[in-house]
Amino acid sequence: MKSVLFIVAACLLSLDSVGQAKSPFDIHEETFDRHVYASYIDSVEKQRGSFYEDERYSVIKQCHGEFGGFVTFKNKKTGLQYVCGATCPVSVIRLGKKYILTNTLAHMIGFSNVVEISNPDSLERLAAPTTKGKKLKPFEYHQKNTAAHAGVKSLVDSIGVLTMLSFVFQDQLFHIVKKYKNTYVTTIVKGRFVTVDTISSVSPWCYDPEPIRLSNKGWLLPFENEESEGFIEVVENKIRVIRYK
Repeated sequence: MKSVLFIVAACLLSLDSVGQAKSPFDIHEETFDRHVYASYIDSVEKQRGSFYEDERYSVIKQCHGEFGGFVTFKNKKTGLQYVCGATCPVSVIRLGKKYILTNTLAHMIGFSNVVEISNPDSLERLAAPTTKGKKLKPFEYHQKNTAAHAGVKSLVDSIGVLTMLSFVFQDQLFHIVKKYKNTYVTTIVKGRFVTVDTISSVSPWCYDPEPIRLSNKGWLLPFENEESEGFIEVVENKIRVIRYK
C-alpha cells in the first residue's frame, strides 16, 4: 500500500519537461554581501504599490493561510466590487483583455492554482463595498470552486508545487515555481506546469511570496527561508538570483 501511495504522489507532484532545443531565458545566480544591494532593495520597496491596479480596476487581496483567501476587483467607474476565492493570492496580471490570478499556499506539501478571469464584473458581487480595516470572512469564499464562477477558467491546479511569481514575456505567460529543492521557469500546457528551464537547485523561495512590479515592467521577488535569503529579479528574458552571504 505504501508503494502504491508513493507512486501516486510522485505522479501528482511531477513537472513535465518542455520539448524545446533552447530556453529563451538568460539565468544567472550570484552571491553577494547584503549591503551591496541594500540601497537597491530600499528603492524597489518604495515602488511597491497596491496589489494590482489598471485603468478599469483596483484589486486588493486577503490571505488567511489554510483558512482561505480572496481578491476583490473594484470597478473604478461604478464603484462596485466583485470577489473571487484565492488561496492565497500571489499576483494579478493582465494578459490581453483577460486577468490572470495566481495563487499558492505553502501548507503541508503545498499547492498552486492559476485562473483566468475574462470579465471581473461577472464575478460574485459584494453586497456592499468594503472599507479599509473591514475584512470579509474568508470562509465564505475560499472553499468555492473558482472555476465554477461565471467568467473564471482554471488553467492549472497542482499539489506539491509552490508558485513564487508569474510574468509575461513576448505575450506568453510564465511562472517561477518550486518543487522540492529545485526552482524552475514553467509554462502551462493542457492544465499542467511544463518546465522551460531550471533556475536553481538551492531553492530560492518564501512562504508568502509578494512580488514587486518594477518601473521597467520587470519583477522583483524577495525571498527568505531556512537555507537562504536574497531576491529574484526578472526583466524581459533575464532572470537573476541574488543570494546574500
